[in-house]
Amino acid sequence: MAPSDDNQQIYEDAGVIDVYREAGRPQQAELNMFEPISEELRAGRLLDIGIGAGRTTAYLAPKVGHYVGFDYSHGLVAAAQKLYPEAEILWCDARDMSVFEDASFDFVNFSFNGLDSLDHEGRLQVLAEVRRVLKPGGHWMFSSHNRDYYRRGLLPWQPPFKPGRVMLKKSAEAIAARKSWRKLRKEQVETPVYALVNDEAHNYSLLHYYVTPETQTRQLEDAGFTDVRVYDQWGTEIDGKSPKSIWLYYDCRRA
Repeated sequence: MAPSDDNQQIYEDAGVIDVYREAGRPQQAELNMFEPISEELRAGRLLDIGIGAGRTTAYLAPKVGHYVGFDYSHGLVAAAQKLYPEAEILWCDARDMSVFEDASFDFVNFSFNGLDSLDHEGRLQVLAEVRRVLKPGGHWMFSSHNRDYYRRGLLPWQPPFKPGRVMLKKSAEAIAARKSWRKLRKEQVETPVYALVNDEAHNYSLLHYYVTPETQTRQLEDAGFTDVRVYDQWGTEIDGKSPKSIWLYYDCRRA
């Protein structure tokens, strides 16, 4: 099984689905990307990928001319459909979006680092599919784990760390999940282009794709995107490394 296949099974777990039912409001970086283009959104068609139980549906569906959301977890799709019965929500795999016609959307969004659940080949397939379904000049927005993050791949008690209740709580959670991370840490990958990292998400049950902003920008340009802008997790636009931000947000356009 590829890491992406193992990851997909995690998102069918009832406990994980419950977590996404409780997912909160848009993050500041998302607001900083979407609010300046509110006028464009009102007149456009938006494809929202990896919606979970509908965190972004609640924010984006009322803002756009036409909203379509999907996820590759059948359980999460069912949860989102129940929570947002008026929205167009369906099951789909972002690696094969043949259900959608070429150049049929003005905006494509893939939030909560969902793209990082796929392996390298799958990631490139998604970039190609997004370019295909986007109209020329259309926006492509997503978030992704930051390979420059200073605590990438470290367990909570491994330095450097900030002592305190948060560190103790995370350490207790990691100890409880030790069977999972002891297994998956043997499967971690480091290449010149990316890393597959077993981080704390869902009790250390996943391998996530981590990439530097420089490499991610090259991937986007190679896939046919331009005007790449990068934001840290707090919504500040950056130009270079951001070691304190565990993930980054990307906003670009189809060339």
